[in-house]
Amino acid sequence: MKGNRDTFAALHAGLTVDLIQTPRADLVTCHPEELVTNVLRRNKLRDESYDYLPVDREGEIIGLFPAKRLLLDPPPRGATVESLMKASEGDPIAAASSILEFFLGINRNPYRLVVAETVVVGFVTWSDLQKLPVRVALFGLITGLEIEMLRAIRFHVPKGDAWLEYLRKDRKGDIRKTIKKSVEGDGVVDSLLHTNLRDKAKILRRIANASPWAGTHEETERIVKLRNAVAHAKDYAMSLPEAEAVRRTIVSMMKRRTALRENRK
Repeated sequence: MKGNRDTFAALHAGLTVDLIQTPRADLVTCHPEELVTNVLRRNKLRDESYDYLPVDREGEIIGLFPAKRLLLDPPPRGATVESLMKASEGDPIAAASSILEFFLGINRNPYRLVVAETVVVGFVTWSDLQKLPVRVALFGLITGLEIEMLRAIRFHVPKGDAWLEYLRKDRKGDIRKTIKKSVEGDGVVDSLLHTNLRDKAKILRRIANASPWAGTHEETERIVKLRNAVAHAKDYAMSLPEAEAVRRTIVSMMKRRTALRENRK
């Protein structure tokens, strides 16, 4: 089991924030002495306006300017960027941090300066969560959970295909047909591999008799929805509230995966 745990950890350790950041050289910045009205006007004219702009003083990023908020709540005439910027202390995230670490913290910090050692090397925001490396991280997390669900079923129902009795009659028939085709074609003989995520979740709920490690129907549906969006290149975080909803699903998946592993000890 140790090897499985290390493989899962290594996967997410390799999917790092620097893969989704906007590099330092590509950042659109503003200067601390600039008038807020000028910065907001310039930002509004862009094809894609930014919620936050890094504040650059002689090549050093010293903070973040809340452009979107100030568009909605204009500052006093003559206000400068420096008077309204958000200091960068406490915001940076290491370039080598995992994408999941950033995702799990978006409820507190949806905009982060990215640092390597003590140098700012980029900027990452919640809007970067639709990028390919994030999809890989999410799909790995969902697949890892489904593998743990499969192992839990095998642990609690070790004899043959007895787990089929926990499914509806029509679903049992569908699975038996796919098993038959697989056997005829010299395919996979582990029949449990022919179940989908919903099947596994339903079996575990029946086995667990409402124990927390089995999860709920609602939780499973949120995971299936996310899995489908990730796998089929659909949007799942087009707004900060949507990204926060995905964060909550990630938290529940990680807790459930841990509970499934602990249940087999």
